[in-house]
Amino acid sequence: MSMDLEYEWMRYGCLKKGGQLSYALKITCTRWWKTEKVAYTIVDGSGQLPPQHGYIELEAGQSRIIDYDHAPGEWDWCDGDYIIIYDNKGREYDRQVFRMKTYGPGECPECHGSHHCATCHGTGRITDKMHMVSTCPRCLGTGVCQTCYVPTRNGGMTANMGYAGSTVATNTNPNVELSRQQKIIALRKRIADLESMISQCEFDERMRKMRTANFGYDTSRTTDDMRQAQLKYTYQSQLIQLRHELEQLEMRGF
Repeated sequence: MSMDLEYEWMRYGCLKKGGQLSYALKITCTRWWKTEKVAYTIVDGSGQLPPQHGYIELEAGQSRIIDYDHAPGEWDWCDGDYIIIYDNKGREYDRQVFRMKTYGPGECPECHGSHHCATCHGTGRITDKMHMVSTCPRCLGTGVCQTCYVPTRNGGMTANMGYAGSTVATNTNPNVELSRQQKIIALRKRIADLESMISQCEFDERMRKMRTANFGYDTSRTTDDMRQAQLKYTYQSQLIQLRHELEQLEMRGF
């Protein structure tokens, strides 16, 4: 018996990762009158995580999203991951593979190999004509080029900042010590990025205070101020966690 399902890969700002752009799978029941019962298995394309099994029921026209922020699923999609859909007899009915377009070194039409967001030039912030600083709408504050960004998994549950044509996607080197050093380098790079983002948030906060002192308080900026404060708190929380992971790797290895 056929199943009337549609699939759509979507990009969104992941709340659990401080707004970092991530990907989600949207499954829609296209039947007009009947409920579709969907059993599925999500498989890590790199083989680092165990398969995740799930079950959802979709009413006619209803959609469900499988991403890292929401249940069911809570899966951070990385390049090469795939989902297997089963029919009502437990047989494989369909398979959807998450594949990103990849560019060779220097081939990205947006950043030309720099991996920096072309809108904010890698800063994660933009300044409008009124000299108001806000989060870049293109990269959502990460400063990373979103054209050649490829979500990869390197020894953890969540995706890492990988790029098309890079060699940091997955760790397949049998040398344990070399693998540990690679993880340390990746953690230090991420820590440096977060420290830079926090410094930028603090700079933006000082600028807002100066504008308030010189021109008075603008009530229209209240929502933006709260958003910036939440973003800074998220960055600081991630920084504490990554520093702890780095300390454990440097002191005790695996």
